[in-house]
Amino acid sequence: MFFEFTILGVLAGWLRGGRIKHLLDKAPGYPFLVVLAFLLQAGLSFAPLPRSLLELYAPLVHIFSYLLLFLFFFLNRRLPGVFLMALGVLLNFLVIAANGGVMPVSPAGLSPEALEALAVGRNFLHGPATPDTRLYFLADIIPVIGRGKISAGDILLAAGVFHFLQQAMQRKRVKGTRSYRHR
Repeated sequence: MFFEFTILGVLAGWLRGGRIKHLLDKAPGYPFLVVLAFLLQAGLSFAPLPRSLLELYAPLVHIFSYLLLFLFFFLNRRLPGVFLMALGVLLNFLVIAANGGVMPVSPAGLSPEALEALAVGRNFLHGPATPDTRLYFLADIIPVIGRGKISAGDILLAAGVFHFLQQAMQRKRVKGTRSYRHR
């Protein structure tokens, strides 16, 4: 979904007369925070660590990765779309923190492989949504064809990426004039 919104954001920016080169001028600072957050989450999914160690530390590492993302958003708060991205991440964080460090996923309509992975706990980032799931409405419950489930937070995050890209591709207008200059 994020790939599609990235493509749509760039396409919308281009259709509005923007240029890719303007993105470099408005690139977010501290990108290593996002990279580190995603590496931590990928490590929970693919790290060849003992299962007992992952079960013990995965919820803490998962929540810590979100704290890194919040720091990134705070440091880049003046960029367009960052508020939407941060709000989406906050919604995801709330449901994850309320459910022991995992994102609940509605099992309805999932493939047999995905159901099995959730049932046996092979995925340390996601777990099955149950009647006891807290903040169920923020969980991965929205079906996406060919993708499984997404959350309301994922939609806001993707919308923020779209907004940032199409806005950042535009030339900056100098206040009080009709001219534009590159920043």
